[in-house]
Amino acid sequence: MTTNAASSATPIPSDAVLRDRPSDLAPPSRRRRVALALSGVLVLALPLLWGLGSLVALLTGHEADHRFHQLTGEGVLLGVLWAAGPVALLLASWRGRPVPGWAWPAHAGFVLASVVTASFVPGDGVRVLAAIVAVTAALLWWAVPALPRLRGLVDGLDPVLSPLALLGAALYAPYVVAQRHLQATRHDEHAEMTHYFDMAWLAVAIVLLLVTAAISRQAGRTAILAGGAGLVVGVGGLLLVHPTTWFVLAALHGGAVLGAAVLQRRTSVVRPSGGRTSV
Repeated sequence: MTTNAASSATPIPSDAVLRDRPSDLAPPSRRRRVALALSGVLVLALPLLWGLGSLVALLTGHEADHRFHQLTGEGVLLGVLWAAGPVALLLASWRGRPVPGWAWPAHAGFVLASVVTASFVPGDGVRVLAAIVAVTAALLWWAVPALPRLRGLVDGLDPVLSPLALLGAALYAPYVVAQRHLQATRHDEHAEMTHYFDMAWLAVAIVLLLVTAAISRQAGRTAILAGGAGLVVGVGGLLLVHPTTWFVLAALHGGAVLGAAVLQRRTSVVRPSGGRTSV
């Protein structure tokens, strides 16, 4: 009787509580940290260079007719989407923590977007660029000690993000086609600097991030990246280019995705134990 009373008085954590507790991995060795540092420098060099360079140009008014591309495809926004996954992977691995569930899918989606876009959008050096993106990403993934398993990554369609992903694909598909046409036929500065390729790359990345969030609960945070990016493209186009219907739709769609993603984060499923599961 005493044993049973003692055991019944001892709270037993539920599975949800155990799953919500962060579990540390073994601290990375010196060789592992060297590999992480080297691969991190390689994978972050271009996004930081382009992103910070474009930000400086945007803030100083350098080449004012390129402001929209400086904000979006040429550097700032593209750099954020490019660097978000690797930075999360590097920080978690360096600290010996499990990598966030969204980080690797977000990075993989961006890499896939570069390869897909370079396969059908012309431009000087775009295929070399896609190869650099893919190779540096592979080096980082090799250096990360514990990437999430592919098995179980796809765990069903999200009832809110899935239709938003389909709408996003329908919205961005004609934009990608139009940017490809401009890159192939124009001979202005934007074409010479492959800005139209960059915009197509950015649009494909947004769609792939949306699809990832729609089919994977653990990668749901990629919807925040996609929604925020779409909102920046739409509002940036309205303010810096022309107030066209497409930019209005892009802003509305991005805002809807961002709002849905944030709302899902705040209203995550609450377990009976009171723990909250991450999306």
